[in-house]
Amino acid sequence: MAQLFGTDYDRAALLRRIGNLNQVAGIREFTYSSGRADGVKAVEINTGPLACELLPSRCLDISRLSYKGIPAAYLSKSGIRHPSFYSKTDPTAFHDNFFAGALSTCGLHNIGPAREAGGRVHQLHGDIGNMPAEQVAVGEGWAGDDCMFSVKGVVHHSSFYHGDLLLRRTVTARLGGRCVYINDEVENLDFAPAPCLMLYHCQFGFPFLDAATTLRTSPSTGIEPRDDTAAAGLATHAAFADPADGAPEQCFYHTLTPGESGWAAACLFNPRLGPNGMGVYVRYHTDTLPELVQWKMLRSREYVCGLEPSSARLDERSDADMAALTLAPLEKRRYRLELGFVEGEDGVHDLLHAAEEHA
Repeated sequence: MAQLFGTDYDRAALLRRIGNLNQVAGIREFTYSSGRADGVKAVEINTGPLACELLPSRCLDISRLSYKGIPAAYLSKSGIRHPSFYSKTDPTAFHDNFFAGALSTCGLHNIGPAREAGGRVHQLHGDIGNMPAEQVAVGEGWAGDDCMFSVKGVVHHSSFYHGDLLLRRTVTARLGGRCVYINDEVENLDFAPAPCLMLYHCQFGFPFLDAATTLRTSPSTGIEPRDDTAAAGLATHAAFADPADGAPEQCFYHTLTPGESGWAAACLFNPRLGPNGMGVYVRYHTDTLPELVQWKMLRSREYVCGLEPSSARLDERSDADMAALTLAPLEKRRYRLELGFVEGEDGVHDLLHAAEEHA
């Protein structure tokens, strides 16, 4: 059953009213054809209330995300760029190619600052987000009165002498739905252990982010500032202000208590949107994503809040930490994430206090 325009429709009732599903929802594929985005392949999923744009040329990451026509994702000054503009030897390459968006995947050999390991320099947040997906398959199909949209693909994170990790990604959404699901699996195809780190860089901006917005989360066992600048803003980490020239970056680590099935959630709620307020949220399974990084950046033009589920913190990691993040030969690891929207305080409460029921 799909809820569209405030009414529930079964399959027959909906099909009687339209000649083609694309009249009200659906999937479309296209390719950017100008500027530095020239050649970037894209897939748009439109559920009716929700629309998102995936980029097969960029790890099947999500650039745009909107709800009832209101944009939620922050897009950076860099804009969408083809991965050919990314250089593994240029220390500014990540920022130059960082479109931000609703989801920029970071990893797999590194998250956080650039570092040297295994005789190689690993760039800021790794390379995976600038790698194209292969075997991309787009699907649309009915199961009873539910219509599901799906996009699948694989990304090879591999190099001669330096390992072979395979990311299998499936993105799904339901007709009439308010959320999109990301189901990832990483497998070590090599016969030597390999580091595997994952950070889902999810960025939200205006108009969901403004001075009235507040951060709401599942119950927390602790919030820690990343540095002294963040420590100065710890008391107001959940509140926001209008953009200010030169505002500093602040980063906080949240440890959230999951529901019974392992899911936790964080939501940016703006009471000014819609008749009862709206929130954009991230839900994630804590078995392989134990950390939530909050990136608070209120500078003019860089007006963004990131809610970033992660397999580890972004600072230096001990040998013991790295051992826990290593994949054995032919071992697989699964990551689960959901991006979506709620309306009103009741919607926020249901999301945060009954999170396991949303999976």
